[in-house]
Amino acid sequence: MFSRSGSPFRIDGVSHVFEARSQTALVGASGSGKTTLLDLIAGRHSPERGTIRLGNRRLNDVKPKRRPLLYVTSDNGPPLRWSVRHALVAALRTGSLDRADRLEEFESALDYWALRDLVDRRLGSLSPGERVRCRMAEIELLRPAIFLADRLCASLSPSETQELLDRLSRVLRVIGTTSIVEVSRFEETRFSTSLVALHEGRLEQSGTPRSVVESPVSIAAALATGPANLFPVDIHENEVHSVLGDWSLESPPFQGNGTLLTRPWHFHPVLPGEESDLIFGVEEAAYANGSWWASGILTGNMMLEVHLPSETEVHKGRLMGLRYDPSHFTLVPEVVRERGQRVPIDALPTVPESR
Repeated sequence: MFSRSGSPFRIDGVSHVFEARSQTALVGASGSGKTTLLDLIAGRHSPERGTIRLGNRRLNDVKPKRRPLLYVTSDNGPPLRWSVRHALVAALRTGSLDRADRLEEFESALDYWALRDLVDRRLGSLSPGERVRCRMAEIELLRPAIFLADRLCASLSPSETQELLDRLSRVLRVIGTTSIVEVSRFEETRFSTSLVALHEGRLEQSGTPRSVVESPVSIAAALATGPANLFPVDIHENEVHSVLGDWSLESPPFQGNGTLLTRPWHFHPVLPGEESDLIFGVEEAAYANGSWWASGILTGNMMLEVHLPSETEVHKGRLMGLRYDPSHFTLVPEVVRERGQRVPIDALPTVPESR
């Protein structure tokens, strides 16, 4: 357990094992405890109770510089007056390679991270994307056994983020690094082998990214792991009643009021000859990465977000029939606090084009 003095916030009851050579994404709303958990592992803070272990070794009293890990944040990089060459050479010198091997590693990193044309520029003169590429090249050259990162790609666009994280995840897998990374966007979780969702300083859910995204255990876990629709639901015996429609379940998870959790990709346009399960009216739409993200208002002022194929005709005011399979939905006994609430903007992917 850890509490910040002068603040009611604390992280408590987090018990988790990060498997060797796994790549873990930490997700959660702002203030959920992601950065604090990384700080505890790195030794920036000491827990008031509980134990941090590396294998059988207790790390609570080990100074940060003596912990066998690399922690990358926005405020602990090389001085901005350094050149790219200086930063990469400094990273190489921490290893035990001889001069010839250092030169080979240096040249390889310049090519892999597209830094050859920037090698003599100062870090302070680089764009955000160029600076992140330089940080990732440093990470590769340092070859850490354990790697922690706090919002490494927060300043980049989704397309840049996906490209660079794909490259970094490949490098870390080859090295055999155990990584724990706080992510700021849903798309970043695709490069992880495991996912940990935090909420108000507690571990809300953990597992593979697919299992957590498709089967969230709570509203907080759903919102932490991607775009989600939240609807009030009432279950009476085997019948489920919601604004999306009614259906039957053999073994309902609870009785009475609760929340229906759906993802935008759980819906698809009706095909010729199919009957629709839902009539959807487009209010807003945006095109990104080859598909449409559209939102509309349902009965009771409820907002529905859907993910539609690129060939779908989408424009404001269009009515379209949608199909869904309720077996993909998640039912939790929590009650939606505000009827008609929209998914927070930071839970949706950034989109460059809108109508």
